[in-house]
Amino acid sequence: MKRFNEHGHYQVCSDDDIIYYRVTGMWNIEASLSCIEELELCFKQSNRKSIAMIVDTTEFEGGLDDAFQQWISAAHFWYTNGLKHFIRIDDPHSAHYQLFLANIDVMVKKHVNFNFASNLEDALQLAHQFGFKGTVK
Repeated sequence: MKRFNEHGHYQVCSDDDIIYYRVTGMWNIEASLSCIEELELCFKQSNRKSIAMIVDTTEFEGGLDDAFQQWISAAHFWYTNGLKHFIRIDDPHSAHYQLFLANIDVMVKKHVNFNFASNLEDALQLAHQFGFKGTVK
């Protein structure tokens, strides 16, 4: 995980046609820009026409406001470069989800298939059920 003066941590990896990223802590713009860059690289290296993205936000504490426009631009890049399914690992009823992520997911759902999972194992199982291949560590 990369660290930015305690202003956001993330892990990004990909395998076959699944991209996984996990975010934790309170974020600043530097963490967002670095994470966006790594995710874009995953899409460019994938060369897949259909990609599933698994995103674990269970330990995310907020802080995307300063980079909101950059995340919107990144999402448009994902949609035009193969993102077909988005699986969020989180509790849709939690306060942190409602405060920091629910509005983002409204936009995501307009462009790709969307599901929730309770953990990485469940998320991978869902991705495989939808025909995506790969695993993450």
